[in-house]
Amino acid sequence: MVFIKLTFLNEENLLRYFAIAGYKYAGLRGAAWCMCGNSYGSGGEVSAEQCDTPCPLGPGTCGGLLRSSVYETTAPGGSYLGCFVDTEDRDLPLLIQVGS
Repeated sequence: MVFIKLTFLNEENLLRYFAIAGYKYAGLRGAAWCMCGNSYGSGGEVSAEQCDTPCPLGPGTCGGLLRSSVYETTAPGGSYLGCFVDTEDRDLPLLIQVGS
């Protein structure tokens, strides 16, 4: 796993960044973490209500406690794919902390 901390990007820009970097999927978790990779979902999909944490840098919701709002980065603006369980052995291995 790679860990990077960013304080200047919002969620839309992160999705764009991940797409440019060549990753197919991005996950937003707990309003402070973003992950990316080329596969997702091994932890299983859960109800959207479990991804109800407000995004700190923009509108919408950014996952929840050990839950990731997963997006396809190749779609304009990111296409929402659902709420998924985030496990320690994550599908989206590049981890970025957003905020201070």
